[in-house]
Amino acid sequence: MYQENPSAPPTNDMSDPNGYPADGHGTVTRESAVTRTRASSMWPNLIYTVFSVIVAIIAIRVIMKLFRADPSAPFAQFFYGLTQPLVAPFRGLFPNPALGGGVQLEINSLFAIVIYALIGWVLVRLFMLARSRSTATSIDRVGPRAG
Repeated sequence: MYQENPSAPPTNDMSDPNGYPADGHGTVTRESAVTRTRASSMWPNLIYTVFSVIVAIIAIRVIMKLFRADPSAPFAQFFYGLTQPLVAPFRGLFPNPALGGGVQLEINSLFAIVIYALIGWVLVRLFMLARSRSTATSIDRVGPRAG
């Protein structure tokens, strides 16, 4: 509930910060604003979750390669197959140095982790920017209807 004077006793008039009554005549009620806020905050969380999963499975791939996981093991075959489409765009970009003893450091996969993390971050920032502009526009238009 918005109050101009925080020391004043609370009122029950359900007005928005601009003083427009929440009576259904062209204004947005607090309940619909809260619902809209919850729904719009769901998208950044979903984007972060998807890209975090992508980064995590590529990181597991890097660790498996670093510790020389047996590529003929079913789990390794599954994981390498799962991550193959994600790292394919970066294949051949950098050489993968051998660290000795058959250990391979996949620089391409590490680069893919950085790029996917950046893509996720940029998408969330763009969404937040679009949402803030949309909210500012809708607040400018909120008000009682004429007549």
